[in-house]
Amino acid sequence: MDAGTALTSAVTLGFIAASQPGPFQVFLLARTVQAGRTRTLPLSLVPLASDGPIALIALLVLARAPEGWLRALSLAGAVVVLTLAVEAYRTLRREGATPTLDAAVPSGVGRAILVNVTNPGPWTFWALILGPLVVDAWRAAPWLAGLVVGGFYVTLVSGLVALILLFSLAARLGARVRFGMQAVSVVALVGFGAWLGVRGVLG
Repeated sequence: MDAGTALTSAVTLGFIAASQPGPFQVFLLARTVQAGRTRTLPLSLVPLASDGPIALIALLVLARAPEGWLRALSLAGAVVVLTLAVEAYRTLRREGATPTLDAAVPSGVGRAILVNVTNPGPWTFWALILGPLVVDAWRAAPWLAGLVVGGFYVTLVSGLVALILLFSLAARLGARVRFGMQAVSVVALVGFGAWLGVRGVLG
């Protein structure tokens, strides 16, 4: 593997990870509507903090783990996402057309990490896609493995930032639009929570 292949692969995978709909992306969109882009943008860095343990465990354990592990993780993720849906719905009812979060609530980063860690996506992504690429790059040269990881996360974070900014711009179109987007985020959270639950039960 050469540097060009490593970087191209990393950027491509980072773009896919950022743009593919998932519980973490839905959480960011819901948070953007509720708290605004300024308070949401730092959450785009959460994968840098939470994916380290995910990567280590995925590479060492999950690649050979029984199917039941990922199913249990899906059920845990369903509980987290559905809890977020209930809270978003309560905010929608309480705040009406101008949804906001209580400024005293310090749980944005914690919840973002929880959503990301209990989302099977990063685990399976590291175990089945990114992990093997990093191992292959390491065998060629350790610095190539660093290039893959660095390129992936720069692209991922940049994509999440773009997602937040685009959604924030759309949310400024008016109170009714913001209210509608909040409602859509509630429905999306419920949908992803239900999907994770079904995946956990049925495999």
